Amino acid sequence: MLCHYGCGNPAKFQFKNKKWCCSDKFDRCPAIIKKRTETRKARGWKHSEEAKEKIGEKSRGRKLSEDWKRKIGESQKGKVLKPRTDSHKKNLSESLKGKISWNKGLTADDPRVAAYVSKQTGQKRKGNYVSNNKWKGSGNPWFGKNRSKENSPRYKGQDYNRQLTDYRNKVSWLTEQTYEKFKHFINPDNKLRTRAGVDNGFHLDHIYPVSKGFEQNIPPEVLANVDNLQLISWRENVIKGNQVTEDILPESIKKYLINKN
Repeated sequence: MLCHYGCGNPAKFQFKNKKWCCSDKFDRCPAIIKKRTETRKARGWKHSEEAKEKIGEKSRGRKLSEDWKRKIGESQKGKVLKPRTDSHKKNLSESLKGKISWNKGLTADDPRVAAYVSKQTGQKRKGNYVSNNKWKGSGNPWFGKNRSKENSPRYKGQDYNRQLTDYRNKVSWLTEQTYEKFKHFINPDNKLRTRAGVDNGFHLDHIYPVSKGFEQNIPPEVLANVDNLQLISWRENVIKGNQVTEDILPESIKKYLINKN
């Protein structure tokens, strides 16, 4: 026997009016829900602010069942999400201000962190860096050279290079924060930051190199100081490498090295 309310599902419950339904309450039948939704849309009906608050309180803390998650996932397959508008981005940013990140205090061993990291595998960074697609093959100075691990002149063992990589990542993260804060001072003309090989491209350079800072055990915060940053063309930066010019050392670096010695 099928549901008397027209959804086409098998009937499970009989009411006092002798009608059979797929749910224990007739207003939970998919056909009734669809009919009411269409009626409300046609009449332009909307929830009042008080009703929205009640619905929010009732739903807060509720967890979706695995079956519901599966249905939601299937319903979203093949759909193309619309790009967020500027107003949407602004509202989203305002709503997240002051909130603590979900993974704050969690370690890499936590399964939630591991699941999040696995989603990022294979993804590439998107930002304001421009890469020159033509600068490939024989036009690249490293073309045909194997510079992985032992073949690289900078390789000094797995532990050393792992620590150096972590150090570079911390410096880079702090440097970007400093750049955003003092962009008007570092890059007043809003020059384009690019990868090497792009015409009229510029690099954000550390006057005192990161590799030297690692060897001297200089804290990442000191290297990321605004007086140690400059915007120079990518060619100048490639030629400069990790050379240090003593007469132009930033005051923050001088002060640290003097106190250290």
